[in-house]
Amino acid sequence: MKNIIFQNRKKLPVSLTSYDLLKTAAIILMVIDHLGAYFYPDETWFRILGRLCVPIWFFLIGYARSRDLSFKALAGAGLLFIGAMFAGEHVLPVSILVTLMIGRNYIDSWMGAGRRGGEALAGLFFILLILSVPTSMAFEYGTAGLLFTVFGAMCRYRQDNEGKLSAVYKREILYFAGASFAAFTMMQAAPMPSLTGVQLLSMIAGMILVFLVLNKFRPAEFLNITKALPGFIVFTLQFTGRRTLEIYVVHLLLFKALAVYFYPDRFQFMGWTWTSEAVAKFIDVMILS
Repeated sequence: MKNIIFQNRKKLPVSLTSYDLLKTAAIILMVIDHLGAYFYPDETWFRILGRLCVPIWFFLIGYARSRDLSFKALAGAGLLFIGAMFAGEHVLPVSILVTLMIGRNYIDSWMGAGRRGGEALAGLFFILLILSVPTSMAFEYGTAGLLFTVFGAMCRYRQDNEGKLSAVYKREILYFAGASFAAFTMMQAAPMPSLTGVQLLSMIAGMILVFLVLNKFRPAEFLNITKALPGFIVFTLQFTGRRTLEIYVVHLLLFKALAVYFYPDRFQFMGWTWTSEAVAKFIDVMILS
């Protein structure tokens, strides 16, 4: 694993960027998802909207040029692990922060297959998809989420080598992404037995929209938009777009604390378990079989 570094935050652009807007959208969807999970578990729409943020986070890890692991991410994952214990939740799978760090650490190795395309890329897809079942018991979304990390790295590679890549390879990127989004959508919809036809179509449409946005994503600064917007809006968008880790950890810890206070029947203080009931039953079936 790469060394964890301690460094000062790089100087960020004064104007709004495409990263600010994309991450802010992901933050909003994420909070909606967690509101549903903790306070409105029977309202499926919260989960449908919330799941749309997942491909964005994994995509950005692969798209980024940096491969360093931050101490803050490790500390955040540790705090959320402890928070799950205090809130009486199951502590496995561990936070998505761990999954993102795994993707950041190994994406360059996987991109050996990503750059070759063809059978190598197809093999990578099926390996990550098959491993998603056991790995999702250990860390959130398992290797299914890492499919989008590969997609992000391939998009960056395509942009860095514009004009040098064949049309066949560019189509393979789209095939890989399409298959990844389709598989992920089915995996998210399967545990929602109350999902209506309209809700399923909405989830599919939302995933298609996210795919289109990510496929066209480019680093950009929006100076004119920044000047046109009121200062407090610019500040808010930059805060949500540049403090995503802090927002993720703090809002989840707050939600856990509120859930313990208001819903002690569902969130028993220190009544934690290692795995969820569904995972425990799955493991029992696998052992008995």
